[in-house]
Amino acid sequence: MSEKTYTINIKEQCPDSAPIEIKVNILSEGGQIWIQPQGYGEKCAADGEGFPIGIEIWQNRLRLLVFDDINREDPQIIDLEKAKETTRTRCNLCKKDIEADSIKWKGLLFCSESCLDACRAAQ
Repeated sequence: MSEKTYTINIKEQCPDSAPIEIKVNILSEGGQIWIQPQGYGEKCAADGEGFPIGIEIWQNRLRLLVFDDINREDPQIIDLEKAKETTRTRCNLCKKDIEADSIKWKGLLFCSESCLDACRAAQ
């Protein structure tokens, strides 16, 4: 696979903080994406060489790797499978987005009593 690098700048988003800007390199390599904010790194890389943020697929699961402490070798690994759009909690009848603590009946979730009644009537 070919390697591609992009460079962008990110800016402070809080209006109450001093405006700063950080140059960020983004590397696409071998089916992974690595992010290198200028001045940030990882324990096993020389200054200016580390990519402390990565995204990859591992065992069919999308995950984020974050080397959040330059004095630690192991990254924090965040499994993103619960962020899949297909895991959104929806009403079993009308498919509207709902809260997880909505109306439950026979293991199904409903957004309203009318949806629940319609489901009961169909059975």
